[in-house]
Amino acid sequence: MSQTDQIEQVRKTFVLDAELADKLEKDAFWSRRSIKDVLQNILEDHYKNKEFDPYPKGYKKPAVGRKPQ
Repeated sequence: MSQTDQIEQVRKTFVLDAELADKLEKDAFWSRRSIKDVLQNILEDHYKNKEFDPYPKGYKKPAVGRKPQ
């Protein structure tokens, strides 16, 4: 895959319920995939047929590392 063919990726940090995090790690272990790949598949399946309207004009996303006000 060339550099122009690469999919843009972003790094995010999330807090999960301990039980869900444990299940995610076990799923990755037993399926011999990375946690990233397991989570990617879960999110792709969830959002497969969902469409969202764009943000309204004037909406500013919260700055990275800050809670929305």
